[in-house]
Amino acid sequence: MITNTMTLDLSLGAVQISPQSLAPGSFGTGGLDMQKFLRAMFLLNVGAFGALATVDMKLQESDDSTFAVGTTDIAGAAITQLLAAGGNNKMATIEVKVSQLTKRYVRALVTVGVAATLISVTPVGCNPVNDPANQNDVAAAVQRVKLTTGQVHIYTPSGLLINDL
Repeated sequence: MITNTMTLDLSLGAVQISPQSLAPGSFGTGGLDMQKFLRAMFLLNVGAFGALATVDMKLQESDDSTFAVGTTDIAGAAITQLLAAGGNNKMATIEVKVSQLTKRYVRALVTVGVAATLISVTPVGCNPVNDPANQNDVAAAVQRVKLTTGQVHIYTPSGLLINDL
């Protein structure tokens, strides 16, 4: 029997890379504070690749929430490069445990090569130190819908029930 809900276990706890066409270059998500979670997952969604484009994603850690200083790559935390030749509409994830980190914050860094490509990256904090996880959501997380026992409950990021259908 499942006793917890994803609302309690998962947080949209860092600024995402919103869906957009990204020119060649590197782009980072916001830093996920790993003092608040036991695990983190970063979900990469690639739409239409530009001609001959490549997409890489890796995780970095830092004690600075802005990643301006002391940023290091996390060994082994990178996807195999995605290629335009492999077709459009691809997804990839990287997951990391707090025990695999040496610094407080973790982020995804996406690098687009050759041609502009449609990209989004969603950082997700998992297994919160303090429930509910959604108390750590960023402002962009405006609504959560939970179906329980045939009813639909709609919550604000602070956990306030705004509609009970």
